[in-house]
Amino acid sequence: MKTPRLFLGATLLFWGWQTNMPIIGAVMAVVIEASIFLPWRWTFTAKDLNKAADICAILFMALLIYRFSQDASSQTLLDLLQQIPIPFFPLLACQYYGVAGGIDSSALFYSARQKRKKDPEAPRKVVDIGLPFALACVLSASAANARTTFFMGFLVLSVWALWKTRPRRYRRSLWIPLILLAAGAGYAAQNGLHTLQGYVEQAFLDWYGDSLETKEDAYRTFTHLGDMGRLKLSHRIVMRILSKPGERVPALLRSASYNAYFSGNWTARDADFYPSPYDNAKDLWFFGDAPDSSRETVISMFLKDGEGLLSLPAGTYEIQGLKSRTLERNHYGAVVVDFAPRLAVFKVRYGDGPDLLKPPGPEDMRIPLEIASLISSQVASLPLEGETDLEKVRIIQEYFLDHFKYTLDLDGKGGRDAALARFLLDSKKGHCEFFAAATALFLRNAGIPARYATGYAVIEPGPDGQWLVRARHAHAWTLAYVEGRWRDVDSTPSIWAEEEKRGESFFQGVFDAFSNLWWRISLKRLQGDGTGRSLTDYLLWGLIPLAAFLVWRLYRKERVEKDKKSGEESPMPDLQGGDSEFYPIEEMLNAQGYSRRQGENLNQWALRLGSHAPGRLKVDVLREIIHLHYRYRFDPAGLDENDRRRLAALAKEWLESYTRGMDARKEKDHDQNFGNDLQP
Repeated sequence: MKTPRLFLGATLLFWGWQTNMPIIGAVMAVVIEASIFLPWRWTFTAKDLNKAADICAILFMALLIYRFSQDASSQTLLDLLQQIPIPFFPLLACQYYGVAGGIDSSALFYSARQKRKKDPEAPRKVVDIGLPFALACVLSASAANARTTFFMGFLVLSVWALWKTRPRRYRRSLWIPLILLAAGAGYAAQNGLHTLQGYVEQAFLDWYGDSLETKEDAYRTFTHLGDMGRLKLSHRIVMRILSKPGERVPALLRSASYNAYFSGNWTARDADFYPSPYDNAKDLWFFGDAPDSSRETVISMFLKDGEGLLSLPAGTYEIQGLKSRTLERNHYGAVVVDFAPRLAVFKVRYGDGPDLLKPPGPEDMRIPLEIASLISSQVASLPLEGETDLEKVRIIQEYFLDHFKYTLDLDGKGGRDAALARFLLDSKKGHCEFFAAATALFLRNAGIPARYATGYAVIEPGPDGQWLVRARHAHAWTLAYVEGRWRDVDSTPSIWAEEEKRGESFFQGVFDAFSNLWWRISLKRLQGDGTGRSLTDYLLWGLIPLAAFLVWRLYRKERVEKDKKSGEESPMPDLQGGDSEFYPIEEMLNAQGYSRRQGENLNQWALRLGSHAPGRLKVDVLREIIHLHYRYRFDPAGLDENDRRRLAALAKEWLESYTRGMDARKEKDHDQNFGNDLQP
């Protein structure tokens, strides 16, 4: 299928619009569509096209390596997908400004190139890459967003392309409604799949969550209640915190909270996420109104693949400087980013303002029947009768702080519920997950809504006024709803930080030095050189002299002009092989109506004519003429004197033979018609 006129230009404009590169898209569209009006073409040999394809591949690999060296995240992958048309555009320009009207397949496929080296006389296959390039543009545009505008643009381009190939035996009045029906079904299916994904994810968590031991997320956290052995903790630095001089850093950074307990694990029910408002001018994500008094801190953290949960102080109402395409939060305080840099550095503002968490519901008071009697008997022993909710929280917190000990040694006999029972009745020692879970259940039994929270504790000062947060500082605590707002309740004995520091390697200082070096390098790449310009800007400016050099080389290259009357391309006088004796043969066959098909090389043309055209074409002789013509036309060494004379002689002999055959056939037809006229 041939690319419809102006279709590729429209596709490039659509791609530039969707990817926020309208100028680049417009320039590329003008370059391609201007070929319709320009009167000349360049003659690109197979070697030229191979070089062009290799240059495009090198440009793509350079772009790939550079982008991932800057930020190896899913955001980078999507950005790269959006930019795919740029490095491969030179090859498309070669097609539209070349005499062949396509690209030799040997330039596109390594196997075809190797086959050509082994058999130089093998038939050449010219491929029109216009439609594949247009498809690549549409796929690149789809990576930019999933808005309705993309779907509408995609629909228009699809109808445009399909219109040219529609079955002619069907009426337009039937074809158009069917296309519109298919478009409507596609749009409905797209929205339906998005909704179905949400149901499937929730059902998967409900059905199989208990059998999965995976990392914490916003919907479910898997505890180590009931595990055996010693809990292994990493000493890797995961965050760096910096507050204003004289301002204390937040003690806890919350990642998520959960309201439903079952068999040692916690889940967040009805925890749908919704996008947070974003002020592009201020580079600001905001969650709610600012309180009367607030504090701010800078958080620097690495995000795996540029996505994940943020750990934020309680009362966070806005985030500034976070370069993320999406930021969503739920009513339990979980904030999820996607398509962010691998190193995220952002400013957080927080304070004791209006509570942004979901008010308590029935799930925040529920205690599973399996452990209800255990919890009730333990809470009954505490002096809570007649106390206010705030005082009840204090009594329960002090009960765990005074009567329980912290340990990382796990006893997994009997499962998670049995482990919780041993923690409360026998051992009275455990890690933070035991304390947080038991405190939440105690508070619920005492009539106070409670949730289980996870995140990090900020307890280790670092160099340059920073505070270091390590993986071992991961922590669990309780949220209690008291006096109309949710409050942090941490009942884990404070010695837990020292306990978890034990086992730190002798070389931890060396590891920290390398970690700090890598962080500074990543921060430098993220911020640029301080002039507002990144390495990408310098590379783009460096492409200007390269582009000028390529234009100069193309201008000096031999060109072919279009015949103004016929629109056909004709050789220029100084073209190598422009005086080949094969051209009169080609002109004669064209005059007889035996023109070459699109993408058909001379050898394929000769074989087809030999089997279908009337008269004796002497195909073997014609193919030898074509072979000599190719050498004369494209071989830099050209033909020696003997081969040059042979080309002229063979072409002359073939033309005379073909002409005699045509004359004999005309005479035979005349005699037959004359005899028929004499019949009575």
